[in-house]
Amino acid sequence: MNNPLLELESLPAFGRIEASHARPALEKVLADNRAKLAELTAQPHPTFASLVEPVEELSYTLSRVWSPIGHLNAVANSTEMREAYNECVPLLTAYSSELGQNPRGAARRRRTRSRATQGCGQRAARFSAGRRGFGP
Repeated sequence: MNNPLLELESLPAFGRIEASHARPALEKVLADNRAKLAELTAQPHPTFASLVEPVEELSYTLSRVWSPIGHLNAVANSTEMREAYNECVPLLTAYSSELGQNPRGAARRRRTRSRATQGCGQRAARFSAGRRGFGP
């Protein structure tokens, strides 16, 4: 199936997105993210560039797929889109819970961010400040 939700190199093709695209696209991104997160959190000595930045990219990709689904559910609501949206919410919730409850990943991100802001440079400090809502 040609899924416009997985075409990430340009703006969302809202006119081509159908309710049947939602779950397969979300499942693919979640599976890809889980696999990449397993690799990232297995690093013995992660750095800001090797852990934090790739995790943020995974988040961006997920948002890039999920946002059009949520938008279409809100502005072009139909029975099919509402059902597709409601099917996806538990998948997204489970993934978010996994991220928040992964002690290995959370500890590595905290250590990496802490080390990054203790002298590694402005890029990491700006990133960390931005995550707290204080930066550009």
